[in-house]
Amino acid sequence: MFVTFYRHGLLAAVLTLGLTAQSGAAQITGLESPNSFVGDPSGKDYFISNINGEPDARDNNGFITKLDTEGKITNLKFIQGGVSDVLLHAPKGMALIGSMLYIADLDQLKGFDKTTGKLLTTVSFRSQAHGQVSLTDVAASPTGLLYASDQTANSIYRITPSDNHRVDLLIHDDRLAGPAGIAIHPKTNHLITVSWEKGKILEITPDGQLSELEANGFFTSRFQNLSGVDFDQWGNMIPPPPKPAPEGTKK
Repeated sequence: MFVTFYRHGLLAAVLTLGLTAQSGAAQITGLESPNSFVGDPSGKDYFISNINGEPDARDNNGFITKLDTEGKITNLKFIQGGVSDVLLHAPKGMALIGSMLYIADLDQLKGFDKTTGKLLTTVSFRSQAHGQVSLTDVAASPTGLLYASDQTANSIYRITPSDNHRVDLLIHDDRLAGPAGIAIHPKTNHLITVSWEKGKILEITPDGQLSELEANGFFTSRFQNLSGVDFDQWGNMIPPPPKPAPEGTKK
């Protein structure tokens, strides 16, 4: 799941979330360039990644905020770059598999214990990259696989945690046009990604076949700079809203 809140130059943030029908909306303060939000399937915890600086800077000051079921902060800096030998520069997309919280951090995917915050694994993508690596999001499939999007290299990787986190290139294609947010379709288990450069919503099969989603033209030429995608409990896709039209433009 990838919901972007980052805006260039933003140093602090106030985030309002609707967590549950019972708790209503929760206002969260103290965040620094928040980027992604993920909930534990157990329903006990929520996590927010904080870039805390420029999105490509190796400044080792990124952090992860932990919330309870009511949206209250239980630990503002649950995981923090520069503390306890943790390297965390610009954390973006996150995913959970079992007790492991995976975080996309520039050219690495890092796995932390979701309870203790201890670093458990670091996955490098250097040998797989087509140019500079810039991981944007990560998604977990029901089969236990991970997928990571590389916005700069127009690539998506498949990671197999059960095989020592082996990394395979699923697809490298310029038609991805800056793949940002990714999610697993709950009905087909296909990978869905959105394009930052072209504003397209794309579907990728397990063997790496790429196609553009269309529904009577609904997804065509409606979006720009897409950064996140997800599905609701009924399996309906939730792309972010279109980029606002410039002032004076007819709608």
